Amino acid sequence: MSVLDIVLGKRLATLDERAEQIGTASGIPIFGLDALSSAAYGPEAALTLLIPLGALGISYIVPVSASIIVLLTIVYFSYRQTIAAYPNGGGSYTVAKDNLGQASALLAGAAWTIVLSSLYVSAQIALPAWVRARGLAIFLTVIFGSVTLGSLVWGEIATTEGLSIAHFAAAVGALLAIPLTWRWKLQSAAGIDLSPSMHWRAPILARQLEDENGPVLVTVKYRIAGEDPAPFLSAIEDIGDQRRRDGAYAWGIFEDVAEKGLFLETFLIENWLEARHLRERVTNADRLRENYVRGLIEGAPDITLMIASDLHRRASNRACVAAA
Repeated sequence: MSVLDIVLGKRLATLDERAEQIGTASGIPIFGLDALSSAAYGPEAALTLLIPLGALGISYIVPVSASIIVLLTIVYFSYRQTIAAYPNGGGSYTVAKDNLGQASALLAGAAWTIVLSSLYVSAQIALPAWVRARGLAIFLTVIFGSVTLGSLVWGEIATTEGLSIAHFAAAVGALLAIPLTWRWKLQSAAGIDLSPSMHWRAPILARQLEDENGPVLVTVKYRIAGEDPAPFLSAIEDIGDQRRRDGAYAWGIFEDVAEKGLFLETFLIENWLEARHLRERVTNADRLRENYVRGLIEGAPDITLMIASDLHRRASNRACVAAA
């Protein structure tokens, strides 16, 4: 008895094959779990990002859901094309080998593996640890959604115009994409420290706050040095992107109408728990950006944190219930 027979079991005779098959009722739940989990993880991560927005996130649920339905519809029609062309079954390699030849199919498969691995590694190292799982989920949803859409489009072109025309158009498109996308490079995070800096001081509390208390209003007052506010405004926009990335919303920068050079940054955080998380999400790279802004102002910025009153919170909860 060989090692493979010990590990995998004895080979089955062709006549015994039918006895080892499972029916549709058992096969769909078993083999469909992978597709269901893959399709659900990305949308779940997208909705998780909307939860901190509270009532503001409700307006995004319909567009996100519609996008998911469109994507699943495209998957359906894409698979129908493959099933119609290969009614006896045909995976990606079988389809590629029959249409391109074995050598071309192996080369295309190797190239696709290299490209997908490069994109995946780039996304991993370019994302901070706290958001990496959600970022990769959305990344994979976009990648496989694009692949599915491309499969549908190229399958339709091959069906209507012929396989040679589809191959020629794909080759021309790939060549044109090289100069058009040359200036966009994969992120390597070289020289970027994405580890948490933890340089924000913990706020002093006048009373005990529960994690669900909120929203939290944060204001930061700046007095710029010099007459030209353009460098400060350009830098503070980057700070705004950082705040929104870490969970803030309704971010804005305002200029005092009575005193020149006085600016007020404001943003909201969904609740006190998210405010604590935001403090933990600031990276050392973000700290360098904040230090640059501090070099453009006089003195230290004046920071205040304010929590919504109980009356406002009850009114907000009623609005959310009514909107739902």
